[in-house]
Amino acid sequence: GGKINSKYGEWGSCIAPNGEFIIFENSGKSQNQSQAGDLYIAFKEDGEWQTPIHFKNELNSVGSDLTPKIHRNTLYFASNRPKDNLVDWNNVDLYSVSLAEVLNSIQIDSKIQFSIKDYFSGEKNTSAGISWVDLNKDTYPDIYISNAQKQNNVLYINQEGKGFVKQKVANLTDDQS
Repeated sequence: GGKINSKYGEWGSCIAPNGEFIIFENSGKSQNQSQAGDLYIAFKEDGEWQTPIHFKNELNSVGSDLTPKIHRNTLYFASNRPKDNLVDWNNVDLYSVSLAEVLNSIQIDSKIQFSIKDYFSGEKNTSAGISWVDLNKDTYPDIYISNAQKQNNVLYINQEGKGFVKQKVANLTDDQS
């Protein structure tokens, strides 16, 4: 409905396992830190989605913050947030943060210094096209990244919440542009 969907772009959503809230990315709203996309959360009350709340704190950056995924007590998301004060639009990294920290920051509207873990530092992943799937059926979400700019697609196998191991995989697509 109109509270979630707007004239701006909303995509890359994930709904909490209990259905109580949705986290999604949006581009184009005036309060966004990035023109490319910020993360928002909306809660469900009495069967209706409430007005989305912009993560004003350290969760969003001037880079693009997108593709949220909730698994157990962790929020994963992709971002090309600045490193050394520079946004590298050609490199997307995967981050995680405690879901409790994220939810507490909204309730007290503070600037919590999130303990954000960067899983792919140094990797060159240029796509925001991330698919979450439990390929090895261990209940932890694995990641398939369909890269752009003639780079290989990449599969990362989740190591039971302790990081990811890069796997060689044949490309599912053949982007020759």
